[in-house]
Amino acid sequence: MKTRVGGVSDMTIWRWLRKPDLGFPRPININGRNYWPEAELTAFIESRRARV
Repeated sequence: MKTRVGGVSDMTIWRWLRKPDLGFPRPININGRNYWPEAELTAFIESRRARV
């Protein structure tokens, strides 16, 4: 399953969440599903682009 975060896999998201130095935002869990505020995802993506 692909996500809206740059088309990366669920496994990649799982790995990013386990690397606190990356700064990937923590999800909000609602009824067993994870959601991220769009502004936090955008900020994360932009911070990664700045490093490349």
